[in-house]
Amino acid sequence: MTVATVEIPLLDCPFPSAINPHADRMHRATIEWASRHRMLDTARLIRLDESKIGYVAAWTNPLLDPAMAQLTCDFYVWLFAVDDGYCDESPEGADPVVMTRMAAGLIRILADPDTAVPEAGRCGPALQDLRHRVAAVARPGQLDRWIAATKDYLFGIVWEASNRARGAGPSLDEYVALRPLAGGLPACFALLDVCGRYEVDAWYDEVVLRISRMAGNVIAWDNDLTSYLKEVADFGAMHNLVTVLAADRGVDPQQAVQLAVALRDAELRHLQDAEGQLTAVSTGTAQYLTALHHWISGYLRFTEMSSRYTTPGRSKGPTMNTTADAPRDPMSVMQAWADTTNDRDAKTWADCYTEDSVYEDLALGQTFRGHAELEAIATAWFDASTDLHIELGDCFAVDGRGAMPWTLSGTLTGKIPGLPDSAKIGNKFEFRGVEVLEFGEDGRIRRESGNWSLYTLLDQLGVFAG
Repeated sequence: MTVATVEIPLLDCPFPSAINPHADRMHRATIEWASRHRMLDTARLIRLDESKIGYVAAWTNPLLDPAMAQLTCDFYVWLFAVDDGYCDESPEGADPVVMTRMAAGLIRILADPDTAVPEAGRCGPALQDLRHRVAAVARPGQLDRWIAATKDYLFGIVWEASNRARGAGPSLDEYVALRPLAGGLPACFALLDVCGRYEVDAWYDEVVLRISRMAGNVIAWDNDLTSYLKEVADFGAMHNLVTVLAADRGVDPQQAVQLAVALRDAELRHLQDAEGQLTAVSTGTAQYLTALHHWISGYLRFTEMSSRYTTPGRSKGPTMNTTADAPRDPMSVMQAWADTTNDRDAKTWADCYTEDSVYEDLALGQTFRGHAELEAIATAWFDASTDLHIELGDCFAVDGRGAMPWTLSGTLTGKIPGLPDSAKIGNKFEFRGVEVLEFGEDGRIRRESGNWSLYTLLDQLGVFAG
């Protein structure tokens, strides 16, 4: 059995997923923020951008308001920047002396963000910014938890560096204990109530602590499984559950994958059993448990869409087998509608609609029914504007109905069905519109009426020019 033939199965998830409606804006803003703080070189920053790294926060935190979603997103990207710039993909990641020195500098910033600490390295200024922003919105106890959890993360990456330096991976017990720390998951969890604007009064309850720990394990092991093939191809996957299990049990990679899946499935069942032990919880604690569910399902959704987890020579496919048997969240359907437009993916765009859907374009007087017609019209628009881009405004969905404002921009490179032949190729356009939606039982769009200013588009395309 060679690694090249290893297959990663779909991972069961009992929790429904949703995406933050501000996902595209979050991603663009966080890339700008990372660039401004110069955390990464240009090549690595471009790779983060292409992987849609900001969407990890959007998928795992679907309910946050724009300001708190952006803070969360920037912190997550800071973690990715440290990982990409110093850990697996950098010589510093195998030098525990260098990593300890850097971690000590970053810890000094956590204690006093107004102190310049050159030893903190490229990611120091960005952490200063984050430390100030978290302090501005967190209560003292919440700030202390986040700082402590971020220190644990820094210990975790120094631990990984020591393993690389000695050329030997950790034991299974050691790995299970420390893997979530090195992944930054407790630090991410420590921001959930801060950015959700609530308090978890049972944070230190024994059962809640156990649930948090098990959620961290499930997400960390899901990361190991979904990234295993890419890690093996790139840098050997020393810190990966599959590798650790293969060494501990003396089995081949495929058998180790099966063991890893069994371990994460058992941990997920234990998490649900532990939740069943909580009889009466406060609103804040209930919100926190829901946020953990979103993290588990949302992370898997992110791995399905991001090129960060694409293995060379293999096509990108689903990683998640949802067992929630729940309808899709209308807000996530609207975001998917925009994302697939920007990805120029007509087939997946059409899948945002039910099989019996009806789409009325009121501006052009056109009606489309079912997936085939929808896919055809989407393809026509994509062919007519190779840089077509849509950005959503503030969407909402209530009781099976919703509204989706948008701004569409691009350059005319072909013929848009319904527009006159006098529309000038090469002209740029940008106009706004709104979709009024009715959702089906499965959460997808069943009926849609879209309206926008045809006059604005025709004017921008030079149709009225003398």
